[in-house]
Amino acid sequence: MRAIAVTLWGAVGGLAAALGPSAGAFLIQSLGWRSAFYINLPIGLLAFVLGKRLLRESQDVTARVLIALLGRDPRTAGLATFQHVFALFVLCGLLTSAASIGIRTEPMAEVRAVPEARAVTQGERG
Repeated sequence: MRAIAVTLWGAVGGLAAALGPSAGAFLIQSLGWRSAFYINLPIGLLAFVLGKRLLRESQDVTARVLIALLGRDPRTAGLATFQHVFALFVLCGLLTSAASIGIRTEPMAEVRAVPEARAVTQGERG
């Protein structure tokens, strides 16, 4: 049963990776950029309803409630949270003060507007 679940999880993830960018581009082009966020509401609601209807609850009667609530060993949960918060602060600090500590902040690629790009290509053809 676990192998089937992992297989389905991988298949759905692969399908989402393949179709997601195209579906997102279609939504943004046809309905605007906000539609990429609004599409998550019906999908999440559908997943919740189908999950409640189709999935059965599994429970380990020997497990302690505290560990089940935290999702990990309670002795290390605080340490892991501290490490994530500390890493986030360090990253934010580096990003906001990159120029003052000598990190180069120039763009890696030049981005041009579409009309200029068309003008360059038409000029090369003609």
